[in-house]
Amino acid sequence: MLLRSLSGFIGYLGLVAAVKFMPVSTSSCIYFTLPIWSAILAYFFLSEKINKYDILQIVSAFLGILIINNPFSSDQNEV
Repeated sequence: MLLRSLSGFIGYLGLVAAVKFMPVSTSSCIYFTLPIWSAILAYFFLSEKINKYDILQIVSAFLGILIINNPFSSDQNEV
């Protein structure tokens, strides 16, 4: 429980630090990719099974994040 609390605190602290150095929309989008990373890390460290449907959901979620953030745009505001 202590490890879970500590990792949650560090994650939220990372979100607050990210807001300071980049736009809020970008940092919150990156923060909400946590379920994607949790599924990928659970596959490697906990030997969770990922089927084709899960892979499709992970890829579509990542593509949705790319569409929202549009990292390839040249007119992004610099902070």
